[in-house]
Amino acid sequence: MTAVDGAKPDPLSLPGRASYDVFEFHITGPPNEGLKVFLSPEATAAEKDKAFRINFSCLTALRECRHPCDVLPEAWHDLRVLHPGERGDSMDTDCRQSAR
Repeated sequence: MTAVDGAKPDPLSLPGRASYDVFEFHITGPPNEGLKVFLSPEATAAEKDKAFRINFSCLTALRECRHPCDVLPEAWHDLRVLHPGERGDSMDTDCRQSAR
């Protein structure tokens, strides 16, 4: 599951009122995977490009889209840079291997 939120953010929703940030969904219940990208009206063209750079190739290739990093690779990379060490499961391992 992936989402891009371009709505005007709540002043408390983005740390330091950043114009761009990436988060993992935190859902109660069975394990889920997802990324959420927040863009403020002040987001730069480069930030908007990263948020909307969707990799559709895994939807039509023999290799399936298994994780959010397959669909939003730029945002996933930013998640790891902005929030390192939040996840240590198979998705993280798979995504790190495919990024090489």
